[in-house]
Amino acid sequence: MIKKKSKRERRGEDEDNGFAMWGGYMAAKISKLEEQFTVQAGKETEHESNIFQGIAIYVNGYTVPGADELKRIMILHGGVFHHYETRKTTHIIASNLPDTKVKQLKTLNVVKPAWIVDSVTAGTLLDFRKYLLYSNHTKSQPRLNFQQEISSKKTIKEDSELLPCDQDSESNSLDNETKCKEVDTNTCLRSENEQQHTNHCRNGVVETGLRELVKSCPDSPSLVKSKQSPGSSPSKARTANPSRRTAVEPQFLSEFYGNSRLHHLSTMGAMFKEYVAKLREDSQGDFPGIKRLMEWKKNSGIRQDLGADEDLIDDFDDETFMNERNKKVPCPTKTIMHIDMDCFFVSVGLRNRPDLHGCPVAVTHAKGNASRVREGTNRQYEREFYRQRFQTRLKQRQSGRSGENEEVERKSRLDDVDENESLSEIASCNYEARKAGVKNGMFFGTAIKLCPGLKTIPYDFEGYKEVSYKLYDILASYTLEIEAVSCDEMYVNCSEILKKANVTSLEFASFLRAELKEATGCTASAGFGSNPLQARLATKKAKPNGQFHLLPTDVEMFMHNIKVEDLPGVGHSLAYRLHAEGITDCRDLQRLSLASLQRKFGNKTGETLHQHARGEDQRALDVCHQRKSVSAEVNYGIRFTTQREAEAFVQQLAQEVVSRMKQARVRGRQVTLKLMIRAKDAPVETAKFMGHGACDNISRSVSLGTPTDDPDIIYREAVALERQLKISPSDLRGVGIQMNRLVHSATSGSAKSTVLTKFLGLKKTKGENSEARIESDGGKRVGTESNNVKSPSKCIESKKISQCTEVSNVPVRRETGLIGEVKMEKKRSAVNDKMCQERKLVEQETESKIKSFSKAGRTAASCDHVVGSPVAGKPKLTSEESNPIPILTPPVEVPMMTLSQARKLVRAWVTSEVNPQTCDVVMFTNYIQRLVLARHLEDVDILFSLLHRLLINKGRPWKAAYGTIVKNTQTIMQTVYGANLKVPEFD
Repeated sequence: MIKKKSKRERRGEDEDNGFAMWGGYMAAKISKLEEQFTVQAGKETEHESNIFQGIAIYVNGYTVPGADELKRIMILHGGVFHHYETRKTTHIIASNLPDTKVKQLKTLNVVKPAWIVDSVTAGTLLDFRKYLLYSNHTKSQPRLNFQQEISSKKTIKEDSELLPCDQDSESNSLDNETKCKEVDTNTCLRSENEQQHTNHCRNGVVETGLRELVKSCPDSPSLVKSKQSPGSSPSKARTANPSRRTAVEPQFLSEFYGNSRLHHLSTMGAMFKEYVAKLREDSQGDFPGIKRLMEWKKNSGIRQDLGADEDLIDDFDDETFMNERNKKVPCPTKTIMHIDMDCFFVSVGLRNRPDLHGCPVAVTHAKGNASRVREGTNRQYEREFYRQRFQTRLKQRQSGRSGENEEVERKSRLDDVDENESLSEIASCNYEARKAGVKNGMFFGTAIKLCPGLKTIPYDFEGYKEVSYKLYDILASYTLEIEAVSCDEMYVNCSEILKKANVTSLEFASFLRAELKEATGCTASAGFGSNPLQARLATKKAKPNGQFHLLPTDVEMFMHNIKVEDLPGVGHSLAYRLHAEGITDCRDLQRLSLASLQRKFGNKTGETLHQHARGEDQRALDVCHQRKSVSAEVNYGIRFTTQREAEAFVQQLAQEVVSRMKQARVRGRQVTLKLMIRAKDAPVETAKFMGHGACDNISRSVSLGTPTDDPDIIYREAVALERQLKISPSDLRGVGIQMNRLVHSATSGSAKSTVLTKFLGLKKTKGENSEARIESDGGKRVGTESNNVKSPSKCIESKKISQCTEVSNVPVRRETGLIGEVKMEKKRSAVNDKMCQERKLVEQETESKIKSFSKAGRTAASCDHVVGSPVAGKPKLTSEESNPIPILTPPVEVPMMTLSQARKLVRAWVTSEVNPQTCDVVMFTNYIQRLVLARHLEDVDILFSLLHRLLINKGRPWKAAYGTIVKNTQTIMQTVYGANLKVPEFD
């Protein structure tokens, strides 16, 4: 029976219709309708406002007013009307929807048409959440009740609707003063005089200024927060003393880290570096993102997810309409991409605030610019202190070099802030704010003067984490050659992606950025180059929301206009030193020789500047990041009166450091105590409330006998260092503990699976490097290093091993002096002798089962990275060995398979590992040797050719592993055939 083809299938057979597929037709159709709407809106002469700027609606079904009227409203008030629902649609307007449709619309907001009408009536964009047709709220979900208390002594006119105010019903502290959220009724950029609408609720009474507010107020908890108008005078600021939450309080540390943006930035950066490592470890070698990209490329770059009803009739012209494709640009052999989210904190915060789109917005803790002048503060002293310290450090670095007597005038951030203005820092600001001169890290008091209409939104740390995970998951679906930089920034080696998908870098960037926008609601910029430096500078040129590929032929001219402060590694101090030498851009740097730069700035810095000025960067991507330190530091709220309080806080910090070490699965051999001490003659009361002020920084370190993650040991060492310095607790302004010389703690009980074992679905035998956890005399859990031996039998009593491990690894404070060192060395030597004897017993039992992969003592099951020359990994045969065929015995034997399966295995192995693991090399060598014994030399030749081709752009460890496989294979060839196999080799 012949199945009748559908109308869509018959239409798809026509290859000459100009669209190739139905999806291409619909995409072009939707694009044409959007162009028609834009043209129609441009011709409209009665344009009234822009209250719907950034809003794109799609009308679903019957509504009052109807779709035509709503389209007319969007034209008059700056919005966009979509005939079909697309990825750009922000809101769906509907009066009724079936249950099936509601379940499908999980991400978009379905709003009643009254939202549009009421917003026009109010003259401002109202909060759409009050007009949601359906919400995700369940009956069992508790609601947040924000009660509104209004005094009966005052009456408010009906046309002035009250904003909810937070009122503390249990206490009337701070003069029972509660502030209301200010909402602008006009455009975002307003003059200072228009901004003076501060609304206070004193003793439950709403002031008459409330009439100036809009008729509705967002009922989100994050929006009902106090905010001081930027134009308010200091006299209207709170007169009561602010709450002093210091480090003495038990819950201070958790609250500090819960609200510190720097803490979240640093921890999220480390967290996503570990996340990339975990993705690499768990990878099966599949990259669905490349498949999506190839499908997109196959369909002429038009995505097929724009579901639309083909029976709908509109005024679309059915003539051939296709967007012109980008011209193909040849890519170099190696292509590095740098991708960075645009204004990350602001972009995430604005996902639920469409009313602020197009306005200057900043993320900060500040609620207003008014700051009460506290007794004892001296901002002028702090300004001079920072300026003098900068000049002193500058002279020290210039000592012995030209220009050592030149002084550089450095402007302090405090210069632009008055005594009564906010010192809260801007964490992130959007490009509308940057056009007015606002920068990240600027004090809010300075920013509000540059941009009087600046809007502030609170931090959303959970939102940042959610978007960051989506970002990394999407990139990991294309490749795992990723170097994580922070929660919103990374480098990616996309050479293989471009080659496999047969796309250009800009085509890949367009597809990727659209995918990120759809998944996160935030925009990203991407830059491409032949090395990380070029890629990063290309991203800077592409911002905001763009893409740029810096080709090798354009690097020299491109670098001419790059400012020296835009080069990575050039901070404020180095930039000032370069400016003092008359060097402002890379063109100036290129005129100086390497010797001249090294003479002026030192050997290492001079060499780096010489290379970066020419766009050269020899650094390889750090795709397998290894942490070098773990620390916990606090420089806010440190106010102690006694030594006991200071030591109690040090103990809390030690526990925090241990918590982070356990999360990173590391232990440390060195404890470093960092202290910030109030500078001599500095005022006790700092300019920034509870800040550290002008300080001298001191750090002291002590080394431990063995790695540890015991909080009591770390606390004891840190307190001993603090007592040695004999510092008054009242002068402390910052305390930090850092653990260095880290050792990774292996997972107890089983060795890490490798790529080959995961691909084959085989379970690896228990390996070495397992961590022994024992109880010390004091009942404390102490991490100990293992003996790096495998225990296939129970001939060695566990009691003996526990005893020797306990003696050798319990961390104790080392005795000082020569006698103490001699004692410790003798004790260590005696324990090591005993452990070596037990290790020999184990090795004798395992010798018949597992052959040594190298004479240095690595067993075949070891999973260390292969390093050194290819000869280093070759097993050396002796006359004592009875086996005439020197075949390696791996911990897990690869089963015989077809050539196609073997080729897939090789590709998965090479693409999923940065450096090869010894056990994988042994397993693959064993498989090749068995192919030789089976006389399948043609398969061996094909596999060697494939492996050689895949490793051309790999590093030395991979090529060393290749040499090891070849040499061991040639040994088998000589034994079986008396000749070598002709295989490709590296130069």
